[in-house]
Amino acid sequence: MLFNHKNKAVTAQPFTYNGDFDVFTYRIPCLLTLNDGDVMAVTDLRVNILDSPNNIEIGVRVLDSKTGEWGASVVAHQFNDYDQQFGTNTYNPAKDSASFIDAAITQTADGRIFMLVDAMPANAGGGIGGKDFNGTVKNGDTVYYALTMGDNTLATGYDYYMYPNPNSTAEHDKYIVKRVSDSSDTAYTLDAHFNVYQNGVALTVKQKPKLEIDVPMNIFYSASVLKLHRTSYFYLSYSDDKGKTWSDPMLIGSEYRKIGETVFNKAPGVGLVIQKGEYAGRILFPLYRGGDFSNSISVSCLYSDDNGSIWQMGETIPIGTFPNATEAQLVELPDGTLRIYSRGQGDYILYADSTDGGMTFGEMREDTALPYCRDCMVSVLALPWKIDGKDAIAISYPEGNKPGGKRANGVIKIGLLDKTDSGYEVEWKYSYSIGGSYSYSCLATNGQRIAVLYERDAAVHTNELVYLELPLEAFGIIDVN
Repeated sequence: MLFNHKNKAVTAQPFTYNGDFDVFTYRIPCLLTLNDGDVMAVTDLRVNILDSPNNIEIGVRVLDSKTGEWGASVVAHQFNDYDQQFGTNTYNPAKDSASFIDAAITQTADGRIFMLVDAMPANAGGGIGGKDFNGTVKNGDTVYYALTMGDNTLATGYDYYMYPNPNSTAEHDKYIVKRVSDSSDTAYTLDAHFNVYQNGVALTVKQKPKLEIDVPMNIFYSASVLKLHRTSYFYLSYSDDKGKTWSDPMLIGSEYRKIGETVFNKAPGVGLVIQKGEYAGRILFPLYRGGDFSNSISVSCLYSDDNGSIWQMGETIPIGTFPNATEAQLVELPDGTLRIYSRGQGDYILYADSTDGGMTFGEMREDTALPYCRDCMVSVLALPWKIDGKDAIAISYPEGNKPGGKRANGVIKIGLLDKTDSGYEVEWKYSYSIGGSYSYSCLATNGQRIAVLYERDAAVHTNELVYLELPLEAFGIIDVN
């Protein structure tokens, strides 16, 4: 037995409605134990409960594991085309606002924290656009992000592209806007955050809804002279100071979007850095992709082998007869096998295994020991201890109320791993129940406690995030080391 609680369980909440952020509703929890033992929490800051298209930003706080105190409230990403005064109308979204949604984070051995988030142009959301055009153009063998001066809901008319300027000498020329027809330069350039300049002069738009304040013009805004295609984009940044500041962003991965894939979104929660074996150091983020909700949707992984400079796409996971697999999370098993657990639409959680670092996976299967509310994010975590002498993983999800599949009756289960000839089997031996409303969640550890950040229904604000730490004794665990 080894229960070594060097500090008390943290009860303070990272995301409250008493001034942490100027926000009406929080949604989408991300939680990550950092290399030094501190814990990073990330969430959507929403004008109301609804998804994109809406006015949504990304908020970050970091827990000092020694003091038990949450650090400063940081807005990692925001667009300014819409007034940041968050509203009180729960179901009246600001559709004409560009937005960020569904962050995922992970940390590499050198301490760098990567954040990948879906970035949406104004009036765009999951499942909007992309069916006939993925938002990119090719010049030779190189793919660039396309721009239009016309209707960005169409699949044609993208006569321009943004060219990363290798000779940039000023903030305003990080990208040169070139013509697709002959690759000639235009008078337009972009800064590192995709704000628009003409002949070196910053262009502006009126901030909505009052139209009284000038803000920098951005290719994600509906009033911009140059616009991206109206669909979803992967927006990558990193922090080298534990979330206080974030790097200039990169747009990545759109070149892998196939014709017909109106759904092309990353999964919220955490990514993964492989710790052992041939693919050690590889960074992965799960995503889900597919047709226009009438065709099957499944999961694949974006991955990088050079610390985030170049990103490649793994194969889509076969789902057999299951209708869809969407938001998914990865866990590394003791021999380096990757197991992915996925949101699905059946009565049990789906999973699949990869032995090549996430490039390919076997077919999705149901784990019948994990009864499930259907259609909700799940979180999974490799635990840093042996329990009952075995390696262990944890999973968090709503079991739900039957019938109807309501997101309720949260459970955190701890599974013990047994290696067999056909792979790892999991004995889900221990569990802890969290009654009542329980929706998306994300697991981490703080010392020798399991931490979870989860969503539940709330009065006035519709939704709230709850941070909870559980000692292993709460699960009935005796043998841990």
